[in-house]
Formats: sequence, C-alpha cells, structure tokens
Amino acid sequence: MKNKNSPNSPKDISSISMATNNGANTHADFWNPNQYEKFKKERAQPFWDLAALVDWTGVHSFADLGCGTGELTTELAIEKKITIAYGIDNSPSMLKKTESVISPVQFKNCDIEKFSLEGKFATDEQKLDLIFSNAALQWVPEHVTLLSNLHHWLRPDGQIAIQMPANFNQPSHSLAELIARDLFPDRGENFIRKIPVLQPEDYSRLLFELGFHNQIVRQQIYPHLLEKSSDVIEWVRGTLLTHYEKVLSPADFQSFLTRYSERLLQELGDETPYLYTFRRTFIWGQK
Repeated sequence: MKNKNSPNSPKDISSISMATNNGANTHADFWNPNQYEKFKKERAQPFWDLAALVDWTGVHSFADLGCGTGELTTELAIEKKITIAYGIDNSPSMLKKTESVISPVQFKNCDIEKFSLEGKFATDEQKLDLIFSNAALQWVPEHVTLLSNLHHWLRPDGQIAIQMPANFNQPSHSLAELIARDLFPDRGENFIRKIPVLQPEDYSRLLFELGFHNQIVRQQIYPHLLEKSSDVIEWVRGTLLTHYEKVLSPADFQSFLTRYSERLLQELGDETPYLYTFRRTFIWGQK
C-alpha cells in the first residue's frame, strides 16, 4: 500500500447539488431501524473487517455510502480522527437515529446513485480520500457504471472499500423471488428484486481498469449462530424483504410473508440453535 502525503482537508461538499433533498422523500421508506438492529452485533463485524482493509495513513476525509443509523460511521470517524466525514443514506427513518447522537459526521439524506454522479462535478478540493460502503451497494443497479462514477470522487491516491452480501443463492434469499413470482405472476419483471452484484473476478478487473492497481477482492463466510432457524426470517425482514414490503399492499405483503416463512422453514428445518452461514464480498482498491 502506498503511504499518502498529508493533503489539506477537502472543502465541504454541501454545495454539491446532491448533498441534500431538503427533507423531501420521493418514495415510501420501509426501513425499520429496530428490525435491522435485531442482529446488530452480527451486522457490525463485517463493517469493522472492511475498515481493517483500509490504509488509514493520511485519510482525512471519507464518505460512508449507506450509513444506516450512523452509529458505526460515527465510531469509525472518531477512532480514525477523520477531519471531514459524510454519511449518505436514502432512508429518513434510519437517519432519524443520527439526530440523537453527537457525531463529527455530516449525515445527508440522498440516493447513492445521485452521490456517485455528482462526483464528476466535484472540485479537486471537494474530492475525498476514501469512499466506504458496507452492505449497501447491493441495492444499487449497474455496478460497472456505479464504480466508474464513484472513482471521480477520489483524490489521486484515494481508496475505495466496499462490502456486500453474496449469499443470494441461499434459500433465505432465493425463495423470496420464487414466492413473489408464484403469488403475483402478473406483476412483471420490475416487481422482482434484482441483484446487481457481480462475481469477485469482475470487480477485480473493474478496479484495474479504473486505475486501482493496489487491490484486494475476497469472499468470506460469516457463521452466525442464531437462537433458532426461524430467526432467519427476522434477519431478512430487516433487509431483503423491505423491497417486497415496499412494492406490495399490506395485505399482499402479509400473504407473501406467510408463504415465504412456511417455505423457508421447510428448507431450513426446525433447528435450535441454527447456524446461518452468510457469504460476503469484500472489495478494496487504491489508486
């Protein structure tokens, strides 16, 4: 890894047009912080494992894309003594929790796609040392375009660090699509949750093409020991199933959730405790 000089901290990016939507929420927000944090400890470990990939020497500024409740972003910014830190998330309910804490992070309600596009218009003084994203980019389409846009935000020796789930072929995830197609065959393809995550070798090549010649791309299995197999339903209710809660009426979502729960428990069995193995992809690169 390259040691970075100590550049002056970049100017505030609040002048960038994407920085805030002035509180407007153009889509229903079905993210539930309390549901998401039922497995707070398990979800936190990959965040810190991702942070461990970063060369923090000379990192004075970063943006955390998909910061959620902002708690981990705040802890990271304080621990690493970051001068300028941004937390970007499009869920007002998740960001609401940031209002109750004292944080050096500037939290902004914004879509990640809009943030990435605005990197093309950032001045040299607004560019960042690090783009960081833990368990969020799996919700954003077109990853080739997305990463190409995000690299515009980075200073000449900047870094990018990304972690995403990679267990979409497991019953907890694959059954959701099967049940949705079975129950609502006339809804069309746009109704189905699309998975934009690429293969690890695709990200390695993409990083190289974007000029990230120092890189790490790996997958890791996290063995989560849950109290019982039905806890997997509670896990995905905080993440994947929010998509179907958003696109279905309350009655239809309840029908979907009932069928999904029945089928998933048939697949997993009634086990106490239950080992939920969760594969994740880690991506790190430095220009």
